[in-house]
Amino acid sequence: MPAGAQAAFVISITDGDTLHLRAQQPGKVLRATGDVTVRLLEIDTPETVDPSQPVACYGPAASAALGRLAPPGSKVWVVADKERIDPYDRLLLYLWSTDAGGSTFVNLAMVRNGFAKAVLYEPNNRYIDVMRQAEANARAAGRGLWEYCPSFGAPLVQPTPTPTPTLAPISTPTPSPAPSPSAAPRPFVQPNPEGCAFGYTPCVPPYPPDVNCEDVAGPIQVTGADPHGLDADNDGIACES
Repeated sequence: MPAGAQAAFVISITDGDTLHLRAQQPGKVLRATGDVTVRLLEIDTPETVDPSQPVACYGPAASAALGRLAPPGSKVWVVADKERIDPYDRLLLYLWSTDAGGSTFVNLAMVRNGFAKAVLYEPNNRYIDVMRQAEANARAAGRGLWEYCPSFGAPLVQPTPTPTPTLAPISTPTPSPAPSPSAAPRPFVQPNPEGCAFGYTPCVPPYPPDVNCEDVAGPIQVTGADPHGLDADNDGIACES
């Protein structure tokens, strides 16, 4: 985290690259303690809130990821670049969060994990080379939206529900002498792969909507991009307890 970063508190998440903050106390970046809208610098996430555009593939997942990195009520730190305000009167900032493991550069984490792409908003270019390299690595590894979406900004396609089959009428056969009763074996039911998200074993419902560990039976092996964010420690096993 850069020296001179200013402390603030998260009020709410708007989407994957926009949130509302309140300064802990007035400073060089946030000059008052009121609610301000912040646009994260050098990244862009799939659209979810623009009424003129459809919800984009992986947009809800990006919003959920920002909420995990900077949850409402948490303390964060912000740094500005050359230009502080965009045409929509939003503050343009870099954001860090902290936990027991240290600090996390939130802008970079969103790109590195495939929730955002790198975008240059001139003249703000302090970390653009790092962001572009992180995007290239995420694309090459097929992380996040680079695995699940046909292209950045493609419309979100809702899964089509499987129709319930219509059963043909069954004629009643002529009764015959009943044999000695015996326990009938239970039929094996083949699971429906269409109802499962890719990269989870055993089955986890597809994203969206988001599910948490309390919604599924663990432990769960994670081999994909983990759009539900179940594998908090990134060890490949989710919901261990």
